[in-house]
Amino acid sequence: MFKKIFFLSFFVFQLIFSQKNNLLFVTPKGIPSIVVKKLSETSTFSNNTISYSIEENPTNLITSVMKKKADIAIVPSNVIKNITDKNLPYTIIGTVGEGSFYLLGYDNITEYSDLNNTPLGINGKGMTPDILAQHILKNKGVTTANLQYYPSATDTAFMLLNKKIHYAIIPEPLVSLVLAKNSDIKILMDLNKEWKNMEKTNFGYPQSTLIIKTELLKTQPNFVEKFLKQYQNSLIFLLKNPNSSIYNEYNLSENSIQRFNVLPNFPSKKNNLKDVMKAYISCLYNLFFKTIGREKINEKHFK
Repeated sequence: MFKKIFFLSFFVFQLIFSQKNNLLFVTPKGIPSIVVKKLSETSTFSNNTISYSIEENPTNLITSVMKKKADIAIVPSNVIKNITDKNLPYTIIGTVGEGSFYLLGYDNITEYSDLNNTPLGINGKGMTPDILAQHILKNKGVTTANLQYYPSATDTAFMLLNKKIHYAIIPEPLVSLVLAKNSDIKILMDLNKEWKNMEKTNFGYPQSTLIIKTELLKTQPNFVEKFLKQYQNSLIFLLKNPNSSIYNEYNLSENSIQRFNVLPNFPSKKNNLKDVMKAYISCLYNLFFKTIGREKINEKHFK
């Protein structure tokens, strides 16, 4: 009888402790999902399994974070303000990439002010592409921009390729796909480069940021350390092997990889994350002060 109880207890113990936690990693479709592709296909963790959710619609991504469903997420950097203001249970790990948005068009422009009142396609109203586009275009003399908003960057690229609009702001990897499909379309502006010039900084604007639930950092520091290492390995693999078969659908090239503006040393204190984020939040505040509340960012959420 004692042996039966012992073996039953041992079995239950093994069952409980052999079960893995299922974590949800939410990332936007585009560069972040390409960066983690190798990670999602090859990395394993002893105590956790990770489900990867790739969202094309930014609203779905943000909802997962606001409702605290995501355990790990890559979010548009303007969402960081919401996380700190609402005191959500996430820690900001670092900026995973600088800006990769570009102004594309069929026609060359002699002055950016030529774009005044001209339909200009874009996605993500009130989010990173929209915020930066308005900020930079205004600085370039485009004071009456006629922004046409579409549900996703893919929709914006589709409208440009079908000449429903003649100018659009879209990110990589769609830039490479658009240029490959129509040689009449040209890159007219690198928004990341313009940000650097405007802000007089060597660091581009923080397009996307990795966050992890604070509880995971406290209860599973070894897992977080291994995860971040595997993330970095996945990124380095992409930079060294853009022509790998796992990236075939993206039509990548050395030029497109350079336009990704990802940070190979991530995560690193060299990112100067707090200073960069403060400059970005200040820009956001100046453009949308009525909707984002106080200007200062709560630094307790930074790793």
